[in-house]
Amino acid sequence: MKDIQWPAAFFIVVFFLSSEIGVSCLLAYLLFCKQTFYLEENRLIMKSQVFGFTWRKIIPKISIDRFIKFKDSGPHGRSWGLKIEGRKKNTLIFQQPYEKVQWLGDILAQWADVEFTEKSSEIFLE
Repeated sequence: MKDIQWPAAFFIVVFFLSSEIGVSCLLAYLLFCKQTFYLEENRLIMKSQVFGFTWRKIIPKISIDRFIKFKDSGPHGRSWGLKIEGRKKNTLIFQQPYEKVQWLGDILAQWADVEFTEKSSEIFLE
């Protein structure tokens, strides 16, 4: 009987411990992530950094159809986000002030030579 109970208890402990670690990593990302955007001639590079861990996402310029500014469900309902629509949908930033999203969207749309639109009536995170 003891041989059957021990593996079950072990897996339960591992499951809850890994859940706590996952939630802690998500919270650290949301609170302390520094995002940087680099524009090259034919690609956009998004660099994210949290506590010394760095990762990049490269988006080719030709794969971008438009940039979308969307109203976010942030604190007090006054935050905005910026999304790329094209071959893939990518959220660049979210829960930011209107002015920051407008500024970044204008720069990126001008660089990519695509339209910059607004969707204020729906939450557009995926």
